[in-house]
Amino acid sequence: MRPLQEAIADDPTNPASLRNLYDLYQRAYQDDRACCVAEALMVLHKASPGQTLWRGQHRPRSLPAARQSLSPELLRHHVVHPDQDPYLSAMLTLIAPALAAWRARETPAQLEPSARVDAAVHPSDAARMVKYAQRVLGVDLPDLYLQPGSQGDLTLLNLERNGVLHPTLVLFDGLLDRRKEPELGFVVARAMADLYQPHFAFVAVDRSPAALRLVLGACIHALGFPFEGDAAALDVIAHEIMGRISRSTRRRLSEVVTRAMQRGVELDCERWADAAELTSCRVGLLLGGDLCSAGRALEHDPSPLCAPARHSHEDLRDELIRYGVSDDYFAVRSALGIDVTV
Repeated sequence: MRPLQEAIADDPTNPASLRNLYDLYQRAYQDDRACCVAEALMVLHKASPGQTLWRGQHRPRSLPAARQSLSPELLRHHVVHPDQDPYLSAMLTLIAPALAAWRARETPAQLEPSARVDAAVHPSDAARMVKYAQRVLGVDLPDLYLQPGSQGDLTLLNLERNGVLHPTLVLFDGLLDRRKEPELGFVVARAMADLYQPHFAFVAVDRSPAALRLVLGACIHALGFPFEGDAAALDVIAHEIMGRISRSTRRRLSEVVTRAMQRGVELDCERWADAAELTSCRVGLLLGGDLCSAGRALEHDPSPLCAPARHSHEDLRDELIRYGVSDDYFAVRSALGIDVTV
């Protein structure tokens, strides 16, 4: 099976490799894996009637609920895209609260208090999905605003209210009106993945890789390591970040930076940001649990977060096919208890 998986990783649009993998899994009575491969063929519109029927007979009608949360170990080893450098992520995790506090904006006037709902108890499908994703991902529950009558799907904002940081998720018509449950699960979970600390640091700098690199460079500079740039400008940024972190956090940050420098890690924030988007899509697929619905969601809007798309719809689809037939994906499905069992 490994050669077939490697062939699919090289070309996820080749139906022959997917069909051969499907046949192997079906003959081995590995129903969950066969279902996932059948879905990949369906996304490419290359599934046979028998494969489509078999998948329909074995997939649950409603979204399966995860029996446990996505642990840091599962996330790190089986979900995070390999291009998302772990040293950059570790640095961002340590500075994210300080960076978010510095960069937070006041809640805009168009987000009226009456539009804010409690995701923990609100009966809407969207709110229930936000709560479900929060539980599985182990992130803080964001402020949730429902904005019917507004175009778009959703956006995640770094806001403050009365001097307190309030990560805020705003849902628009595109999400509130047209989503079926698995499709809703994919889009919401993809957005909620950006509440992970390193991802939210990226949100805090308006999803700008250049700004992210400047912030990391300022921290590196403040810790006494060399970094090319305007020293005065770096000092201003470093003052805002370092003044908001504890001594213990500063010590841990210095340790991470030291190891990164010893290993020659580059601050390639463009590559990190590209990979972070792919990681978020993987999270969306896991919680949505349905590659076909994820494909439809991407066709509708490959970048629903009111942010510039870093990948085309086709690139995101191909990445999800690669991941959706991988051992990593199967391992997480089994660990969460969302795999198909017959």
